[in-house]
Amino acid sequence: MSIILPALAVAFAAFCVWLAVRIVNRRSRPGRHFFIIAPLVLLLAYPLSVGPLNWLMTRELLPGWAMVPLTLIYLPLNLVTSNFPDSEAWYAKLWFWYVDLWSADVYR
Repeated sequence: MSIILPALAVAFAAFCVWLAVRIVNRRSRPGRHFFIIAPLVLLLAYPLSVGPLNWLMTRELLPGWAMVPLTLIYLPLNLVTSNFPDSEAWYAKLWFWYVDLWSADVYR
């Protein structure tokens, strides 16, 4: 069992390298719609991913070593939301409602 996980990790890394080389060497390039839609999807996916992360954290399903990288990944979003100028603003209420929606019942 101890050899399976490293072997899968190496296979996944090799697949990622192969896929990157294949994408870079393609003759056709993505259309301009891709360059418009992809950033919009990322801008929506980043803040919306806090909900499932909160679900995992409140149920203590994440290992301890994952907390530091996740804290660094979500640091910009945490800084923005902790410094809301007015906690009664509609966007602050919407944000806190969304995060609370994913919380465990213990914390409600």
